[in-house]
Amino acid sequence: MPKERHVIPARLILFARGFSLVTLVSLNTFQLAHAHYVGAFIVGFLISAVWWQNTGMSARSTSKIDGVCYALGSATGAVCGLAVAQSFYGP
Repeated sequence: MPKERHVIPARLILFARGFSLVTLVSLNTFQLAHAHYVGAFIVGFLISAVWWQNTGMSARSTSKIDGVCYALGSATGAVCGLAVAQSFYGP
């Protein structure tokens, strides 16, 4: 039973990692398309840092639901990245 208490926080971490990576990629894509050099540099660094942290997550995963949690975080991150980009730079 104690193992089950750690499942939800672990899956929230998976969600957050997927969310953060795709949010940053979405924001960076907009910055690159609109030649925002400083922002593209900073966010490019953050993408690499998050990606480095994520390497090996799939190798340690034993559940398909973990992949779904990561993918849902990524999909939500894509929408959030677009919203963040629009709030900083306008439509």
